[in-house]
Amino acid sequence: TNSRTVTVGGCSLDASGMASMDGVSLHGRRRYKWSSCSGYYCFQDFVQFCAQEGFEKPQEDGTWSARGGALELWADCVDEAEEEELMRRQAEEVQALPALSFEALAVGASPSVMLQSVPGALALPPGPAKCGGCLSVGTHGTADCWGGVSTRSALTVEVLAAFPPSYKARIRCFSGGLLRLVGSEVHFHGSEADDPDTTTFELLPRDFGIGRTVLTIAAKGGAIVGTFEAHVPPPELTLHHVGVVSPEECIRQLRVRACEAIQADPTLQGRRRHMQDVSEHYYGFEDVVLWAAQMYRCGTEADALELAQALWKFACICEAEDQVWTVVDDMIL
Repeated sequence: TNSRTVTVGGCSLDASGMASMDGVSLHGRRRYKWSSCSGYYCFQDFVQFCAQEGFEKPQEDGTWSARGGALELWADCVDEAEEEELMRRQAEEVQALPALSFEALAVGASPSVMLQSVPGALALPPGPAKCGGCLSVGTHGTADCWGGVSTRSALTVEVLAAFPPSYKARIRCFSGGLLRLVGSEVHFHGSEADDPDTTTFELLPRDFGIGRTVLTIAAKGGAIVGTFEAHVPPPELTLHHVGVVSPEECIRQLRVRACEAIQADPTLQGRRRHMQDVSEHYYGFEDVVLWAAQMYRCGTEADALELAQALWKFACICEAEDQVWTVVDDMIL
């Protein structure tokens, strides 16, 4: 019958000839969830990619193949239909927020803003094509348009000069980093020390045929970052914004998160030094978190903690064990 399935290489083949693995369907298209890329691909595309890259993993029958690698990647991806539904609901939540007119945005009527991308408009930061995601801080500080009503989407527009109807402005994320465009790459790692041409943008009002005035963000030279509709974030998100929270408060919050991590993980106690620190100074985990946040301009407290934990585990030496490592280093040298 059509409901009958057979098992081939650890996968079940249904009547349509498409496989499933441990209840996970191989139908449709998916996107790798750890990537900001907005492209979706079918399972056969994954298999071809793994074959080209030589990425092989064992299947249930023990044989190594590109298909095995594709199955592993596929399991770590998001389904296109499911993500579209999630983004649709997310976009509706943003649309429900009070709209902020272009004029009000230009004069700083709101301390922070959410910029929701207009579906169908050109945008450099990757994001969903069928519904409007917010310009936000993505993985490792990159800029994308996958944001919803969250801290990552809370931005400040700092107007530098007015040339009505357009304005020159900088766009700052909640952690303090400036939106920066270098070539075709857009990220929030910018600072006042960078070339102003890469962190200063022109804001232009537009009627995009949606009944509301939206704004286009353009860089020097004419590159379009995107077209967005401005909304006022909820008060609880504004409180976390860099324009409201002082640097001292940001440091305090980082220390609180570091202390919580230390209490949850005893291996973060004590002091360590970086293997390549010739000064041989030792630091507690709190200090490593603060250093990581400043040195690498981490987009969120979670990013700073994740990086600090990786440094603590893989790049640092425990003070109590340092003498043993010194002997080993001397033997190697």
